[in-house]
Amino acid sequence: AGEACPYVNGTSISVCLSGYYSLSGWTSCLKCSAGTYSPSSGSDECFVCAEGQHSTNGSSSCSWCSNGYYSGRNSESCSICSAGTIGHVPAGDNCTYCPEGTYSGAGETLCHACNEGYYSEEGWDNCTLCPAGMYCADGYPPEECSEGSFSVSGFTSCTPCPAGHQCESVASSSMSECRLGYYSLSGVMNCTECGSGRACPFKNGSSICDCVAGEYAVSGSTSCLVCGSGTYSSSSRSTSCTTCD
Repeated sequence: AGEACPYVNGTSISVCLSGYYSLSGWTSCLKCSAGTYSPSSGSDECFVCAEGQHSTNGSSSCSWCSNGYYSGRNSESCSICSAGTIGHVPAGDNCTYCPEGTYSGAGETLCHACNEGYYSEEGWDNCTLCPAGMYCADGYPPEECSEGSFSVSGFTSCTPCPAGHQCESVASSSMSECRLGYYSLSGVMNCTECGSGRACPFKNGSSICDCVAGEYAVSGSTSCLVCGSGTYSSSSRSTSCTTCD
């Protein structure tokens, strides 16, 4: 074994070179097939290349796959890791998906973080702009803005609708100031009319007060009015005054 014996008279016997092999009684040495190797002369077998390696016919050793490539056992060649995955260093028999918030091109060994305001799912080859009405923190997939807040495309967080304003929608930064006699608190999308018998002097909802006895206010008032001569109100939060008997 490990030799070639071409003639029955025992002449011209030769030892198989590395990358070749023979069994007992063979007249010639054979090349190790692709994906295998024999490291030394006189071999009677070829060994299988491991994962992440490859070889061509007649190889005396296996070669590692280049970074960003992979192979299974007994491989003649390596395959490139597809976009959205990365290869191992040293190479292995598979590639790993890039996690959420990252991406990669084909044949890479590192995943890249998405830019601020963009996001990706697992195994993506690029990042996508975060949609309006949602936020994308640290490149992770979008989450909806909570009630009373809004965002536009590319936001990493949602913004509460400011006090004293009415916000158009969860997916728009458009807003308008509350009218006189209306108010809103921070984180509320719509303005509320000041209730009857109350005074709402500021649009941000601060200093709202109940009218006291002797005063009155209709809904949407910014101040309480004093009952006129010959009229009265005997309780707080009155909406009108009563004529004296």
